[in-house]
Amino acid sequence: MALAAAACTAPSAEPPVAARSGARPLIGITSTVRKRSVTVPLAYARAVYEAGGAPVIVPAVDDDALRAEFVRRLDGLVLTGGGDVPPSAYGEEPHATVKLMTEARWNFEPKLIDQWLDSGKPLLGVCLGAQMVNVVQGGSLVQDVPGEVGRSVVHAHPPDKKDSEKKKTRAESDGKKKAVEKEPITHRVTLAADSRLREILGVDQLTVVSSHHQAARRLGRGIRAAAHSDDGVIEALEIPDHRWAVFVQWHPEQMDRAHRQALFGSLVRACGSAHTGKMPVAR
Repeated sequence: MALAAAACTAPSAEPPVAARSGARPLIGITSTVRKRSVTVPLAYARAVYEAGGAPVIVPAVDDDALRAEFVRRLDGLVLTGGGDVPPSAYGEEPHATVKLMTEARWNFEPKLIDQWLDSGKPLLGVCLGAQMVNVVQGGSLVQDVPGEVGRSVVHAHPPDKKDSEKKKTRAESDGKKKAVEKEPITHRVTLAADSRLREILGVDQLTVVSSHHQAARRLGRGIRAAAHSDDGVIEALEIPDHRWAVFVQWHPEQMDRAHRQALFGSLVRACGSAHTGKMPVAR
């Protein structure tokens, strides 16, 4: 495994695990495949590193022995965002808006999730990561939030223009060196009072950076909802009987440092506690 090189809420007063013990827990970060390259946004690795973990990029190589090695050697795992889960996995035909994740990732990651949950090691899911865990556990998804729930809360930018329109736009803007970056979509979420997430973040409500058009519908085995947006969409999931298993629809790696430190820091401390035999203290 190759280590990645460098990869609201109140920050935790407890220092990162690395500062206390001198050893950073190895935190795997799942990836996808694009044009025969393994890719993952650097923000995930930075968030893990800031929190005291050593980020390890996990390639989507469909090999049982390799999956078992990842489960054995890594201390924690972050499931990243990406394309959509195949609706056939939960017994449905695809909505017109579905854009499937790469086949390589789908062949690799659900099996990894299943084995990881059996290990009891700490697990954080982000956006697609949260949705995949729910499906792996037998749940289903809202395939298109705007179409099925409504637009009272904006959860993501609208789909990109069709290829022909994109080409036209590029031709019209010839000579410009950079495209205009979109402002992030944000909205409010309310955390369940008895949730681990509420303990970790120390707030009842917060504004999150959002980029998803799907969400959990029927909850999978052992999973409970931990947060909702104002339109009723499930924004976070937890597995209460697991040592540390938290899954959010929003993108904490893109939020302010205090939020990143709170959530990723709790994950890293949970990983560190596995070496001492002590349960982590939510901050």
